Amino acid sequence: MIQKIIKPIITLTSLTLLAACATDRSVSPPLGSAKVGAVHHATTYPPFTPTTIAQNTPTLKFTQITDNVFVILDTSSSKNTIYDKGNLHDSKFTVQKQFLNQFNKTIPDDITLSSGLRSFGFGQCTDWSNSKLFQAITPHNRLNFQANMNKANCASGGSPMETALSLASTDLEKAQGNIALLIVSDGDKIASSALDNAKQLENKFGDRLCIYSVWVGNASEQQGQFFLQELSNIAACGKNINLDDVNTSSKMGSFVEDMLFTQATIIPKKPEPLDSDNDGVLDKEDVCPDTPKGATVNKQGCWSITGLQFDTNKATIKKGYESSLNSAIKVLKDNPSLHIQIEGHTDSVGSDKHNQDLSARRANSVQQYLVERDIDISRLTNKGFGEHQPIADNETDAGRAENRRVVFSITKR
Repeated sequence: MIQKIIKPIITLTSLTLLAACATDRSVSPPLGSAKVGAVHHATTYPPFTPTTIAQNTPTLKFTQITDNVFVILDTSSSKNTIYDKGNLHDSKFTVQKQFLNQFNKTIPDDITLSSGLRSFGFGQCTDWSNSKLFQAITPHNRLNFQANMNKANCASGGSPMETALSLASTDLEKAQGNIALLIVSDGDKIASSALDNAKQLENKFGDRLCIYSVWVGNASEQQGQFFLQELSNIAACGKNINLDDVNTSSKMGSFVEDMLFTQATIIPKKPEPLDSDNDGVLDKEDVCPDTPKGATVNKQGCWSITGLQFDTNKATIKKGYESSLNSAIKVLKDNPSLHIQIEGHTDSVGSDKHNQDLSARRANSVQQYLVERDIDISRLTNKGFGEHQPIADNETDAGRAENRRVVFSITKR
């Protein structure tokens, strides 16, 4: 009788020891199914330098479009199997958390964002329920999110994603603004009701909700990726990716950037053409770029009185041009240190000698006009240029009128 009692005790003790071993960090955890018990993982994180994202440039502008990121993490027992893709060779549970660690590090520090974290599975890893909330929607803090993620340290039970999605409906009621729902899973053995619950979330939050999913599965679990793709397609925005799609810092940066920001190309405005002296003629066309304020200029930007007419072989200023000359007088009086040369020009009608003499006499007449109106003669000189500097076509009446001009060039300011 004693022997029968002792044997079960010894057997129970042995099982207890085996279970204790199973709760230690296991680099090669039991190859799993939903029947495998809880396996604890002390996850290590490889060095990771995040790519800086969403940097505005003269040609590119980023605008934040996501205000909340809510993560649903698969902690079912199938995560205890080895992730046999790439060079990772660790449990799927571990590589999921390594992904979230790098995702968290890539989020810029200078944005306003809230985040939350919920898992699904069953057993002691979820406090004997189908889902566990590790972080409610709160202002995102990199260290706090990592600490809460570290509390998810084991995987067990089946894959009741539908429960996590149902509870997320309440979790997200406190979220203000747009929401990115991020599901990290192998998509294995998920009930179709998870799709129904995701549709209910989409109905509830509408355009505010985008569903992203990251497939952490092996080749034999390809159906899981198809399921996650279908899940992400429920919302009008979001996407499904393979874990291998974000296996570098730059690829992770692109994924996070696309989730949190939109970008727009800025077409640089052409610089306004310069008119430094504000005379109405652009610098690139301005032969006289230092025209004083208020001066009347010709199409070359030179201070000029165009079309000033005289009687034939006369240098007397005719009536009707006083206003143009008086405006020049005002400029000179407003700028008392200004010295100018009065330059006479003619059209091509008549001989060269005649036009040279005529232009000089007319320049002198304008000088006398200014002196008679209290402009000190010491500020004035004059010179005739005849017909040798035309600014228009002498074959037309309009062109000849432009060429018959008196120009003021500044000799001293």
